[in-house]
Amino acid sequence: VYLAGFLGMKGEPRLQGRPHRLCGTAWQHLRSPKASMGGRHGENHRTLLNEGEEAEMETFGYKTHGFRRALCIAGYILSCGILLLVFYWKPAWDVWANCVPCDLQEADVVLLRTTDEFHMYSWKKVTWISLSSLDYIRRDSAVVADESSLLNRVVRKPDLKVRCIQVQKIRYAWDLAASRFQKVGVLEESHTCADIHVKFGSGLTSKERDTRKLICGPNTIEVEITPIWKLLVKEVLNLFYVFQLFSVCLWLAEDYIEYSVAIVLMSLLSMALTVYDLRKQSVKLHRLVESHNSVPVKVCRRQAGLQAMESRHLVPGDLLVLERGRLMLPCDAILISGVCIVNEGMLTGESIPVTKTCLPRDNGQQPWQASCADDYRRHVLFCGTQIIQAKGDGREPAKAVVLRTGFNTAKGDLVRSILYPKPMNFRLYRDAIRFLMFLIGIAGIGMVYTVCVFALNGVSCGRGTGSSQGWM
Repeated sequence: VYLAGFLGMKGEPRLQGRPHRLCGTAWQHLRSPKASMGGRHGENHRTLLNEGEEAEMETFGYKTHGFRRALCIAGYILSCGILLLVFYWKPAWDVWANCVPCDLQEADVVLLRTTDEFHMYSWKKVTWISLSSLDYIRRDSAVVADESSLLNRVVRKPDLKVRCIQVQKIRYAWDLAASRFQKVGVLEESHTCADIHVKFGSGLTSKERDTRKLICGPNTIEVEITPIWKLLVKEVLNLFYVFQLFSVCLWLAEDYIEYSVAIVLMSLLSMALTVYDLRKQSVKLHRLVESHNSVPVKVCRRQAGLQAMESRHLVPGDLLVLERGRLMLPCDAILISGVCIVNEGMLTGESIPVTKTCLPRDNGQQPWQASCADDYRRHVLFCGTQIIQAKGDGREPAKAVVLRTGFNTAKGDLVRSILYPKPMNFRLYRDAIRFLMFLIGIAGIGMVYTVCVFALNGVSCGRGTGSSQGWM
């Protein structure tokens, strides 16, 4: 009743993409998606994340409610952890039970739902980044020199704080003007060719680099080796093994010792093989990206000249200096001067080198990708590819402006596709889940029938099987 009451008041527009009617006074009729964007939850309760992209998601704003949180904790204790396990399987229910709907700009919890056919839910806590440690930033002035930059729109003044969420290794900051979360580890796509040459052709100042690094984060692709105990706990909490646990308890209660031991041994063997395989993959992926974070590079600083540093300190807008010799690119960058011959075998699988040309100085008003049409990739150096040869204009070396860093890069996107694979819509898996739910339903009906028969015949619940033979 407690769970039904709170889920009925959740204010979320749909379950699994379909409107629902739920009986009982504790449940309320859920409103349509269009109505959920306004009304009692405010105009900004729901927005889209990565709109138009493959990883598009819906975001819903929620605020933690103290009384609901206390009731949930009581429910965890009274249900012996069963309610907590249900919330682990259904993260949306966890948010609906603990929080109340609100505008995204006031939310401390963000509920996310994929817009594909699976409608998978997850939730993230809103975190804050403080810029008060950068004493050179004035509370009444722009954070970076480019007044049209997204970074100036994500900083809340006068306290100089940025609201962020981390979704699948990518940081999103709250855009105060657009009232939505935006990626901050990339250079704005609205820049024209002329903007890139003029605004970033001379490099960033040291102060602006520090500001961008604090908001965008380091240029790293870090994959932690998951501890064995975490893998084991996650595997044990799988719905199949929880069902196996209840089956073993049932057979042990009926003195089917051999059958119970067989189920336990097979389940332990299956879990051990799965954990071993996942651990092995985690170690391999960690070693694959380990060297990415410490590539020595040279950047051009405005008013400071050429500086050598590790690639982890790069930020979007930095000016890379590509000297002669081989270099494994630690970020995505736009070539603005010179010509490069690049091996893109890691991305395309082809061994034939590709020639990259510099971005033209076009005075048009279109974004640089639109002005270059289908050839914009000829000006982009992708992370993880190897520069075989770089040739500058005259005596000057080749130069490139950092476009994307960290997991926003092409290599980071590949790593994220491994860490967060898309669910496969296998018919066998769907049918197995349906069959499992059918068995649970049959078991529940049988349990209710048995309890009723025992009660009608006056048999106590604590008596053994032999005592119940009289009524059979």
